[in-house]
Amino acid sequence: MRKECRHRAGIGRQGRLPGSPPGGRFKSALMTERNTSNGFASLSGLPETAAGDLMTRVPRKPGQALTGQREGGAIDRLSSTPCRRSRRWIGSLPLFGVHPLPREEANGRDRASFKPMKTHNEVIENFILEGVGGKGTYVKASDDLLISRVPESFAPFGHRPWRSAAGTEAPLAVRLKDGGILANGARLEYPMDYHQQNVLRSLEHLDAQFGVIPFHSIVAAWTDGRADDWNEYPIPIQDLKEDVEIVVSSDGERWREVVEKDKNGRNVRRQVHTLGDSVVRIKDRYYVSAVDETGVGSGMYFLAELLTSTPPKSLDEALNALKPKVVRRAEDEGLDVRRQGEWFAIPMPLSKAVDLMRDVERGIAEHSNRHILGRDGHHELEEAIIYRAGQHKGEVYARGILRHINEEHSDLDLGTMRWNLIVHNVAGDAYTLTGKGTAQFD
Repeated sequence: MRKECRHRAGIGRQGRLPGSPPGGRFKSALMTERNTSNGFASLSGLPETAAGDLMTRVPRKPGQALTGQREGGAIDRLSSTPCRRSRRWIGSLPLFGVHPLPREEANGRDRASFKPMKTHNEVIENFILEGVGGKGTYVKASDDLLISRVPESFAPFGHRPWRSAAGTEAPLAVRLKDGGILANGARLEYPMDYHQQNVLRSLEHLDAQFGVIPFHSIVAAWTDGRADDWNEYPIPIQDLKEDVEIVVSSDGERWREVVEKDKNGRNVRRQVHTLGDSVVRIKDRYYVSAVDETGVGSGMYFLAELLTSTPPKSLDEALNALKPKVVRRAEDEGLDVRRQGEWFAIPMPLSKAVDLMRDVERGIAEHSNRHILGRDGHHELEEAIIYRAGQHKGEVYARGILRHINEEHSDLDLGTMRWNLIVHNVAGDAYTLTGKGTAQFD
């Protein structure tokens, strides 16, 4: 008499089918309810015709091995009995060459799917260029939102990377109401940074307008500086779509060459990294998003409010709107106007020194060393003269070194022979990024 056991059925020592979930008995995998609404029986997701064929091929005695009754082309009842040799619950299906069924999630939901999962790059390109959603292992997209979600268990090759994004999620891009794309330019951790780079590469082929802006800065502008972190104050996507608009499109992430003048008036060239300068509307205000070449290293990102009720037509127009009239007039006269962050330095004639010292003696101006510009400011003047009274009240003149106390900008050497008029830009609220990537008021 033929005995049915796991050795003939192709079942492993743990009493389960090859490819079936570990820890699950074959009995529990097969004892499921009948489901014929979608043309599939509940035999581990196999088509009912295949399940029926497997049932009929198995030689068995009633009450000994797996039994089944067919009615109307479907399996009504499945049962299993223990193997006499192992006393384990087994089945006797000759399931040669059975592989795990494809799943809709990489980590495996209990719902089978025959649709292959897209690669991250496919999901990103389809969202950016085609406007359709999709799903990858860590990247998912709807029609209007592209996100990167990394599970807590993320550990490639069995090791969790240092500064990993495990257990977090972040928006990569949002499709706005007018069809433009708002991409997140904040610094992201591995592997989100790879997804972010794929987004930036795909944007280079986009015909519609787009902007690359750190979402932390969007939060800061949205809340008037009360919050500065997207993770702590996420803006509802529907509100973002309605109240944000790309006014001047970005030209993509790139390196650009800037020309600066040193204290002797000589041109100095260096490379600055940009996220793609652009102009964006947030609610009812306009902001210029750009990289300040006076920042240390490869530049410093900023988002500055433009004090205008009409949208600028170009990036140059937006940047010129940040300059006070006295700065624009000095540039028209050919003077070498220099800048550190939001502060401009306009060189004065050498004879201005006589007037300044006379006003200090009269008491309407004050001489100071290591003067901090602005209230709670971050820029320090090595030597300054500040008018406290008279028609020039509030004016500040300086010479020597202009430095940033947090060392976020390169030192600006104004020289010791000539005094310079120090003027603040005409922007509204402005936000830069801290070392942790969140926005700060500047």
